[in-house]
Amino acid sequence: MFKVQEKTSDAVSPVIGVILLVAVTVALVALATVIVFDIGSDVSDTADATVQLEATNGGNDATATVIRNENVDTFTLSGTTINGNNVEASLAGDAGSTATISGVSITEKTETVAEDDSETAIDADGDKVTLANTPVDSLKTVVDDGSADITGAFTLIDSSTIEYDGSQGSLTSIDVTYDYESGSEQLSTATVIANLAGGNSEVLTSTDISG
Repeated sequence: MFKVQEKTSDAVSPVIGVILLVAVTVALVALATVIVFDIGSDVSDTADATVQLEATNGGNDATATVIRNENVDTFTLSGTTINGNNVEASLAGDAGSTATISGVSITEKTETVAEDDSETAIDADGDKVTLANTPVDSLKTVVDDGSADITGAFTLIDSSTIEYDGSQGSLTSIDVTYDYESGSEQLSTATVIANLAGGNSEVLTSTDISG
């Protein structure tokens, strides 16, 4: 007589197996998403840095100094001249790094013209006098024979010419003092640009240095 043996081993239902596989897949996707977004959060779209920007050399230059930097790769110091041209300098991202851009160097010059020469004497007929150094930025003083200030009798016509209105009669010698631009153009504005990771850039600070 045969004896029927009962099954004692348990098996996992196929439905439960599918549910477990889906659950594991969802968990892996969630973990990957957390990792990816956590890495991306370290790269900021906004500059976290402090850069000091100031006019130097009597307002003819602009100097930038990195005070603090958390996430900027490099900086660009950019300037615009009074004629709209651009000048640039690179600035490292390390704290303490500096860079300077230059416009022109303005110096004061004194020039003696019409030195007791009848051929070059300034007559009272609206004569124009050409100065040797150009370009002249602004007229300071015109002194007759080193004594009387007659600046009001002269007008700056262009970058090298002054015109006499004849109000002081004929002049044989004058000393003209003026601001002389020894460079090409003066800076008007200066800007510090933060260069972020991924090729993004942001204007960090800007100032007017023309005045």
